[in-house]
Amino acid sequence: MANSTDAEESYWNDTVSEPVNIHEGVVSPKGCATDSEGHGGTQSRKFSRFEFLPDPDQWWVQVIIDATSQNTQQTVHFHLLEGHLLVMGKPIGKLPPEWRTAVVLQQLFGNQSLLTYPSSLPGMTYMLAIIMNGHQIHLGFRDGEVFVRARVRDTVLELIPPQVFGTLEHFDLPASLVDNCVHWLDLRTRVIEIRQLPNIWTSKQSNWLLDFSTGYATRCTSTLVDPHSPLFQRIARTFEHFESRRHLTAFQPGRGKLTVELRRLELSFFVNGNNLFESHQLRSEIDPNQDAGTWYGLSSKLVLREVAKVRDPVTYYLSSVP
Repeated sequence: MANSTDAEESYWNDTVSEPVNIHEGVVSPKGCATDSEGHGGTQSRKFSRFEFLPDPDQWWVQVIIDATSQNTQQTVHFHLLEGHLLVMGKPIGKLPPEWRTAVVLQQLFGNQSLLTYPSSLPGMTYMLAIIMNGHQIHLGFRDGEVFVRARVRDTVLELIPPQVFGTLEHFDLPASLVDNCVHWLDLRTRVIEIRQLPNIWTSKQSNWLLDFSTGYATRCTSTLVDPHSPLFQRIARTFEHFESRRHLTAFQPGRGKLTVELRRLELSFFVNGNNLFESHQLRSEIDPNQDAGTWYGLSSKLVLREVAKVRDPVTYYLSSVP
């Protein structure tokens, strides 16, 4: 973890990346300021000429950074002799105790000692002095709870708490897309990207995306089956007592057959040519007759039957034959 001096230097370099000249009491930048997110992109921000404060604060330099579509105006002071940095009149500091103990911060950062500056994002209070894989982290307080936003290049994301997606009995997303995951909402596109631990600071094409405008969750060319839909209810009845509904992940690939994953059991099933669920791992399909002729007191079971692969002499497609 960086100390306060390192964090001050980082903030200064991230805010004003160009060298400066000192001439007749006025510090003038040679170029344009940038607000850097690190490992990714920058957003140009205009700022005033660097000016010395009058006596007795003649060693303090002041610069005003203009507001943008994503940031409020900020006043920054820097002491040329002692290296102190003030943002909106405040030095780098630690989070107050009531913020440090927030569950969301414990999940993201554990017991790290987090250093902060005043946030430049509207509606936010603190900005962390560390950059997480290009994510500039901002903290706010809303309805008595700490909430988190992250700025990446020109995109602002908000972390959505997992409880938003329902309870154990009434859920909007399967457990595989909630447990050990974080959910980042793009405030402009209204799309949630679901990232799995430990890659919570990395966007991937293989991540599931939940679009609020359409109500669909997609991953590449696959579409998630809505847990509230009649189709999902039919699927859940097939696996009832064998795996709980919340732990069934059903989706329709763009090219392929309806698939159901049972992550906890490391099994997956697809709908075969017989309109039955078949498992590649078990090389069997679920028998429509679930009476095994024994174990009548055992409800947590699936009766399977072996399938053989037969190639059609005309189309040469493989089909399953019990």
